[in-house]
Amino acid sequence: MKTKDEEKRKEETANERLLRDLVSALVTQPEAVQIKTKRVNERSEIIALRVAQDDYAQVYGSMGRTMTALQTMFSFIGKRDGREIVFVLPESNYSRQWKPRAPFQRRDDWDSGPLVKLLSAVLDRVSSRPPEVKAFDIDETTSVIVEPRAEDRGVVEVLVPYLDPIFVVMGWQQGRKLHLYVAQEVPDFEETEK
Repeated sequence: MKTKDEEKRKEETANERLLRDLVSALVTQPEAVQIKTKRVNERSEIIALRVAQDDYAQVYGSMGRTMTALQTMFSFIGKRDGREIVFVLPESNYSRQWKPRAPFQRRDDWDSGPLVKLLSAVLDRVSSRPPEVKAFDIDETTSVIVEPRAEDRGVVEVLVPYLDPIFVVMGWQQGRKLHLYVAQEVPDFEETEK
């Protein structure tokens, strides 16, 4: 027999599932995440998100950076699908106070960890083929390197700086400084004969 959460998850669209996965990694009360999608017309939809009052600051982000990152990501996803997607986080009597950072814990499984899988899922929605994602720790900082395919480089280079604040908050909650980078293309130099 399926649980209520499993049934609700089955009814969600791909965009709602992606948003739920992202936001659940940001908040301390993932069970309180509510997502509603309203289709405006054939080519437009609005995705509204509600979270627990204590988690609002995590989703809104410093000066709205996380919110802007989510809006930009859904704009890219919509354009790829030939639609307009508007993401909103209705403001209520939410607190914008940040929670203290967890203590640092070294991880050796970054390449197969949940944050890398989540980033891969996001980039898969805007790329023709998923880019390679690698992560590693140096001191208390985790660097996540995205290596896009040539045909997707432009989209990934524009989107990754917007995604960075989301993953910074996720890392912060795990007690680490986490940043996303796009691997630079290295041109092939053929040795010329003299």
